[in-house]
Amino acid sequence: MITNQESRYWILGYPRNTDYEDERKRRKKVRSKEYNTLYKCSKCLKVWENFISYRKQFIAYTDMPSYGLNEKDCKICKGESYG
Repeated sequence: MITNQESRYWILGYPRNTDYEDERKRRKKVRSKEYNTLYKCSKCLKVWENFISYRKQFIAYTDMPSYGLNEKDCKICKGESYG
């Protein structure tokens, strides 16, 4: 019986699936890079971000310096809904 308590599976006696846990951690890291990062819109030149706190939000800033930010089209210019 496995008694390694690094995972919740030790309670049931199942072997740990480390591939699943590593993939879950990798996806969480990619999602966190995707959110709370500032971008400059190449069409309307506003600075924007997908902000996440307790829910996902799209925020566009009109008077923020954009020097050195990566350019990416915002949801408004793409025509997507935001809210």
